[in-house]
Amino acid sequence: MVAPIYTSAAPDGVRKVMVKESGCFADCAVDVVLAGKWMNTTIASETDCLVEFAHAAWKGTVVSVFIDGFWCGQIRVAYDTATGKPINFASTEDWLRRDIVSAYKITPQELATKDGNVLAWVTYDGDGKARRATREFQARHRKRPRQ
Repeated sequence: MVAPIYTSAAPDGVRKVMVKESGCFADCAVDVVLAGKWMNTTIASETDCLVEFAHAAWKGTVVSVFIDGFWCGQIRVAYDTATGKPINFASTEDWLRRDIVSAYKITPQELATKDGNVLAWVTYDGDGKARRATREFQARHRKRPRQ
């Protein structure tokens, strides 16, 4: 069983979303798994992916997840846990962005470097320079080194 590198619990405490990274020797796979009382459901997955940043935000029974992955790019998924169906990510993006700003205490000056776009601020540019978002995500959530 692969331990999650990121977990976010629903406000009701019944469900949680987990980001799992596995098989990283030759080809990393990332799965976004919704865990409930009786079953787990994979709501998104990608191969050739190393997680640089991940964040989930909940509004009632809806979870919105953003992942910045090295090689695979961005994973964006929104899911209504009450209906068991994916929903349009764009409908959740505003409150996900606000939650990221709050969780990472992003300043207006930092956002100005990316024209106010929070998701651009947390996305690795591929220029070899470490980002605060990536460093903080790693410190908060990666309790073990990559496999």
